[in-house]
Amino acid sequence: TIPFARTIADRERTADIRTSIEERYRDRDDYVQQCRAVAEALVAQRFLLPQDLEVAVECGATFVRVGRALFGDRPARV
Repeated sequence: TIPFARTIADRERTADIRTSIEERYRDRDDYVQQCRAVAEALVAQRFLLPQDLEVAVECGATFVRVGRALFGDRPARV
């Protein structure tokens, strides 16, 4: 697995064609909100149990707290 570039500059420096973390998410809250939207879609499609929704979202939020190296302490550019 090759991680996404953290910033636009990192992506350009390495010639990675995939969008960087800061291009994908405005900030940590945006990341968690996108996790929630995906989890809700999975519930609607019956791939995730409704009672597991909050656990899935919390896993996303925990990932952000543990993986601060992905986002750094500054907000991403919009």
